[in-house]
Amino acid sequence: MTVDDVLRPLLPARDRAAGRRVRTADPDATVGHLVQAAGVPLTEAGTLLVDGVPVPPDARPLPGATIAVRPAPRPLPVPPGGFLLDVGLGALARRMRLLGLDAAWSPEDRAPEADDAELVAAAVAGQRVLLSEDRGGPAAGPRREIDALVERARRITGSQ
Repeated sequence: MTVDDVLRPLLPARDRAAGRRVRTADPDATVGHLVQAAGVPLTEAGTLLVDGVPVPPDARPLPGATIAVRPAPRPLPVPPGGFLLDVGLGALARRMRLLGLDAAWSPEDRAPEADDAELVAAAVAGQRVLLSEDRGGPAAGPRREIDALVERARRITGSQ
């Protein structure tokens, strides 16, 4: 695996100078898993190439294949509808506005007793990215919380 110069600091010290990491073939490993195992978070990875061909993170490379990791483009584009921040993130909303970002703060847009489903519906309707610090509710853990929010958004919008 080779990584772009910008991503070299994320590699283990022994691999930084060369900008490459050699791994044994694992038929069950996806490109995304191999990239993360090398020390590069997928949030930092842009285009992933296997033998020069762009692939998604869930692709499985053949033994002997060369993986190349390009950096994610910076700055990341702002979503078309901006951001919707939950009630506990008022200070962050103010700071985002100072930076010129479109940041709606949920108490300004809804009743304080509104539940998470209404917040998700408002984010979907406004094409906004929802930011929240909520950890409670039926979801236990960040991944399950995200899955629960996505499922609620799908039910509200009727999408699959």
